[in-house]
Amino acid sequence: MNAMKTALGAAVVLGSGLVLSNVLLWTRLARLESAHPSATAPEGSGAAVTSKVATTASAVAGEPEEPPELAPYMGELQRLTHKLHLSLAAENVPLAEFYLYESRELVREMKSTVPEYRGHAIAILAERTLEPAYAAVERALRETAPGAELRTGSRAVVAACNACHRITSHAFVQIAEPENNPYAQHFEPEEKHGARPIAHQNAKEQDLGQSP
Repeated sequence: MNAMKTALGAAVVLGSGLVLSNVLLWTRLARLESAHPSATAPEGSGAAVTSKVATTASAVAGEPEEPPELAPYMGELQRLTHKLHLSLAAENVPLAEFYLYESRELVREMKSTVPEYRGHAIAILAERTLEPAYAAVERALRETAPGAELRTGSRAVVAACNACHRITSHAFVQIAEPENNPYAQHFEPEEKHGARPIAHQNAKEQDLGQSP
């Protein structure tokens, strides 16, 4: 019984010490917080977030919002133009139609997202330079024009890109007609590069040595 009383007494003393320590700790924190409101606010807490938002808002007050970047669109457009050129050079009409469609969709998105960039009317420039070039390629594809005319359409797209660069004071960015195929992809029609289309599932199974 005496041992239990001794243990309880020790627990009370220990508890009192912890309470006193906590009181002193919170008192010190309160003083720090009054001096530096955001210094003691835990990361992600309302006080810290409010402080950061206020700081950010005051830092950018009166400054124009940064416009979306144009460079990612330019990089993707160059890739699609390269593949369009290789498709046209190989006289692969379905593939060229695919990359023509993808190019136009990208330009449409670019015009909507970045209609102006650093004082240049990107949407208007794209309409006046790229769209006529794409239309020429489309006409050549619909008329099943010979390879020379298809390649001429490809050159028109490259020329349109460079015209935009000159107008926007980026003449030092010169797009050239691609001379090789850096992609792990065939651009010639299937019958030219040896791939044989499979008409139906039975033919595929027979090729694999399986019974239909």
